[in-house]
Amino acid sequence: MKPKIFIDGEHGTTGLQIRALLADRGDLEIIS
Repeated sequence: MKPKIFIDGEHGTTGLQIRALLADRGDLEIIS
Protein backbone atom coordinates (compact mmCIF):
# COMPACT_ATOMS: atom_id res chain seq x y z
CA MET A 1 0.00 0.00 0.00
CA LYS A 2 1.41 3.37 -1.04
CA PRO A 3 1.50 6.32 1.35
CA LYS A 4 -1.03 8.97 0.33
CA ILE A 5 0.06 12.60 0.05
CA PHE A 6 -2.57 15.35 0.20
CA ILE A 7 -1.52 18.69 -1.25
CA ASP A 8 -3.61 21.49 0.23
CA GLY A 9 -3.70 24.49 -2.11
CA GLU A 10 -2.60 22.40 -5.06
CA HIS A 11 -3.65 25.10 -7.54
CA GLY A 12 -1.26 27.71 -6.11
CA THR A 13 2.35 28.09 -7.13
CA THR A 14 3.79 26.13 -4.20
CA GLY A 15 1.23 23.34 -4.58
CA LEU A 16 2.02 23.02 -8.28
CA GLN A 17 5.75 22.83 -7.54
CA ILE A 18 5.24 20.15 -4.90
CA ARG A 19 3.03 18.15 -7.25
CA ALA A 20 5.64 18.41 -10.03
CA LEU A 21 8.39 17.22 -7.66
CA LEU A 22 6.37 14.21 -6.51
CA ALA A 23 4.79 13.31 -9.87
CA ASP A 24 7.54 10.86 -10.85
CA ARG A 25 7.51 9.06 -7.50
CA GLY A 26 5.96 5.66 -8.04
CA ASP A 27 5.98 4.92 -4.31
CA LEU A 28 3.51 7.70 -3.41
CA GLU A 29 -0.14 8.37 -4.21
CA ILE A 30 -1.07 12.03 -4.61
CA ILE A 31 -4.64 12.94 -3.69
CA SER A 32 -6.26 16.33 -4.12
